[in-house]
Amino acid sequence: MLKNQPSNNESVKVPSMVKKANAAPFNETGATILDITSSPGASSSNEEDFIAGRQTVEDERFDAIIGELEDVLVSDEFAKFDATFCKSYASPFKGAKRTTAQSDAFAIWKEQVSDFLTPQVTATLSWFDMEEFLLSLKSHPQLEGDVFDFLATLVDFDAFKEKMAEHVQPTNQGLDFSDLLAIRPASRK
Repeated sequence: MLKNQPSNNESVKVPSMVKKANAAPFNETGATILDITSSPGASSSNEEDFIAGRQTVEDERFDAIIGELEDVLVSDEFAKFDATFCKSYASPFKGAKRTTAQSDAFAIWKEQVSDFLTPQVTATLSWFDMEEFLLSLKSHPQLEGDVFDFLATLVDFDAFKEKMAEHVQPTNQGLDFSDLLAIRPASRK
């Protein structure tokens, strides 16, 4: 044991002058306990805003829209819409070059998705405006996730092209022999 350190069963006498001067609490060994959570620089103002739940109206609206979009995008109705669109417009995306047909499909995609989503979101959020929302995405470039990957297909041709390329049916990848074999019951003579 070190000198001047009390054993477990000894109490520490701290002069009252020290207690008043430091005005900090002491633990049972007499060591000063510092409250570092209130120290300057202990947390940034962003953390304090997050902890206190202080969001701007724009942030709250953005979060509400994302929540509504997530609900719509996981619906069976949207899955059917998406599959039908991709099946109808996938063929121009077989080549690597950007074509007029691809650009046309992108324009149609943006219009049809907007027409599909807007009524469903405005049913809950009457103030929703798709064009305004898509513009607000530029101020949130760091966001990730499936809904943001989907939203990228509405504003970024390359993201849309990648999505459509996933739906292109490979041609001449192999021969289909599935209908060449016929099984019939043996007949008795």
